[in-house]
Amino acid sequence: MKPITHTYLPNPLISKLASIKLHDVNLFLIFILAPVADNLTGFLLFKDILVSDSNSISPSIILRLGIMGISMAYLKKGIQFNSIVIFIIYIIFLELLSFFVIHHNPTGIFVGLNWSTKIIYAMMLGLFLFNMVKDGVLTFESLLLRFRTTVIIYALVIFIPFWFGIGNPTYGRYSQTFGKMGFLANGNGAGTLQGIGSIVSLYIFMSKKTLKNFLLYLLNLSTCYIIATKGTMLYTLINALLWFWHARFHIKLLAITAIAFVFSQLSSNILYTVFKSYDVIRYRYERAPDFFSFLFSGRDLYLSNAIENYNINDFASLRLLSGFGAFTSFRNTGYSFSSTQSRYFLEAEMFDMFFMYGFIGWFLYMSFFFVTLILSIRNRRFHYFLPWGLCWFYSMFAGHMLFNGMSILAIMVLFNLIIQPTQKDCLYDRYNYLKK
Repeated sequence: MKPITHTYLPNPLISKLASIKLHDVNLFLIFILAPVADNLTGFLLFKDILVSDSNSISPSIILRLGIMGISMAYLKKGIQFNSIVIFIIYIIFLELLSFFVIHHNPTGIFVGLNWSTKIIYAMMLGLFLFNMVKDGVLTFESLLLRFRTTVIIYALVIFIPFWFGIGNPTYGRYSQTFGKMGFLANGNGAGTLQGIGSIVSLYIFMSKKTLKNFLLYLLNLSTCYIIATKGTMLYTLINALLWFWHARFHIKLLAITAIAFVFSQLSSNILYTVFKSYDVIRYRYERAPDFFSFLFSGRDLYLSNAIENYNINDFASLRLLSGFGAFTSFRNTGYSFSSTQSRYFLEAEMFDMFFMYGFIGWFLYMSFFFVTLILSIRNRRFHYFLPWGLCWFYSMFAGHMLFNGMSILAIMVLFNLIIQPTQKDCLYDRYNYLKK
């Protein structure tokens, strides 16, 4: 008599879960779960459960710490890993130096490290996506489509509350102006994501002219209009220029004729609608003493105050080279200050990087944007030249680019689309091929 044997069949669900790789988890967190976390953070702020999305332990911060932890495992040994470790040590050293020598405020360490973590997150996200594309885990097409999925999720969490008349106004909770951003916490960050996303969606539609791609692009562009910031207005203009650039000659001629006719008949109504929608922008433009002040949205006054406070006496002269960290920033080291005293973040990153991290930080920041802009020409990614240039300009004077999770994702996706070697399945390259 044969002994009885038992055959155990593996549970299909457990087998499937065991087959999931860590980088797939990270991609899910980056492209799917991040919009959920950001929307939850904004809702908690709306309900006054959180005081600030930057100085509180929010769902967005917890999620991005997890993304950073996983991304660390995928850094290449050598220059990538060493650069991140050196930068982390450098940031911690600056904040601890400021604490023991300058402000002696325990809260300041948390605030400084919290802000600095955003820069570390940007670096690690960019390198993670770079390695995923370089190693063949992501193709250009899959990166574009994943990013568009993220953009659409963000668009829905803005569009649906707008449709039902709820959510946060772009320009402050009690603002009666047109702009809305759902329950997200930052209009500029959401605007940058939707603006760059609209350009990606445009090229996806141009490469595959389907009704689905057109409707998704239309949703994306409509969300730019709903957010109603200067940035989204400029990205909408870039979309129009790209449509015009790629159109055939007779389409261009027809478009110019149609636009001229419509404006000649309805110019006053059209301008009234546009001005009404962007009334905050119009209000600021009319009251700004000059165009530079209008672009800065009042940040020029903060900058003047920062320059007045910035001291370089004796020991403080070291800040010219390395800065004293995100918490101390431009504040006068000769006086005591607390985390709630005045404004320590200008939201103009060309100046913030200098005040926080000295000439070293400013040089690295400017080099990152400038070199990538040049690469967009050298690698013949001309279609990304304008969006990247606008990102850089907006970052320098309006902020919320490298210190916001939504805009960081958009910038790092765009960065990888510019610097990576050409792939055969790049949607834009295929579009150009079909156009010939």
